[in-house]
Parts: sequence; structure tokens; C-alpha cells
Amino acid sequence: MSRESGLPPLVAGRPHLWCMSLHGHDRPEGRAALRRVVSAYAGIAPRDLSLTSGEYGKPLFPGLPWQASVAHTTGMLVVAVAVEQAVGVDVEPWDAAGRAASVIDAELDDDERSALDTLTGSARERAALVAWVRLEAVAKATGDGLMTSAAARRAARRRLACRTIDIGSHHVAAVAVTGPLDDVVVGHCTAIPWT
Repeated sequence: MSRESGLPPLVAGRPHLWCMSLHGHDRPEGRAALRRVVSAYAGIAPRDLSLTSGEYGKPLFPGLPWQASVAHTTGMLVVAVAVEQAVGVDVEPWDAAGRAASVIDAELDDDERSALDTLTGSARERAALVAWVRLEAVAKATGDGLMTSAAARRAARRRLACRTIDIGSHHVAAVAVTGPLDDVVVGHCTAIPWT
């Protein structure tokens, strides 16, 4: 990390999550935000940062120890950054809970499905949405996205560490990493201010 950046130190097991509220018709430039955040940690200009993509779109920064992931939805953009471990992030608005409940069942193992089935109404819908953002975060961390089988995605969820992050009254996010996940440092901003 560049000492001039003023960012908190980034260490393995403590990924950073930057949350930016989007207002009105803001259409985020996810890759541009990702580039600006990682360049701030690297202490180099965004235009000098090499950013490539894995087979299914996972952002890669050749030659740097940082890994990052970006997600956006109505009203929110999030960027997760980790050092020396793969990272994935997802974010959804709480009002998407009803839609998540209708698609998550096929992704769950028997124990997860049983736990979800003990809930009803809005509690079940919210739990389904949390399960969905966790699944998406893990899929992004592995770099496979949703291109593997449901069984492979369930196995990945058992291998990776994942944490749900309540980022305000309207959104929920999840961060997944390979290796330990001791804590998640969360920052909120009205714009990705780094250039």
C-alpha cells in the first residue's frame, strides 16, 4: 500500500469493502471504479494499472499482490480488495428478496435448504437473498462465476470463507475470500474519489 494514499493497511484475512451510494440514474462504471480503488492501494495512476480478465470476467492485476471484485445494483456500487488471496463481492437491494427466494433452492445443499425451510414469509425471503449474495461472492472469488454446476458451487462455498455485510437499510453485500477471513474493513463514500 502506498503510504500517501491514506488508506488503511491491507493485510491477508482482512479485505476492504468500499461502498458507494448511487443516486438517480447513476450508471456505474464498475471496472473504472475497480481500477481507481486498486491503483490507490498500489500507489500508481489508474491509467498505469494493468487490468485483465480471467476466462469468466474475473478482474486480474498481473504483477500485483492485490485481487479485487466489483458489484453494482440499483443504488449501490461495491468494490472489494484483498491482498494475497482471491476475493469476490456481491450486493443486492433488500427489495430483491422475493426474487431470490424463487431461484436459490436449486443452489442449496440439504442442510441449507432445511434451514431455509424453517422460515416463512419475509424472513425466508431475506434469508434467501443473503444466501444468494453469498453464492455470488463465492462464484466471483473462484473466478468461475455461475458457469459451473450447482454441486461445484456448493463445494466452493464450503472451501471459501464468506461474510455477509449489512451495508445499510436498503442493501446487503457478501465478501468471499480464499484462506482466512478475520475481518472486513468497510468504507462508505459518495463517490470513488481516487484518481
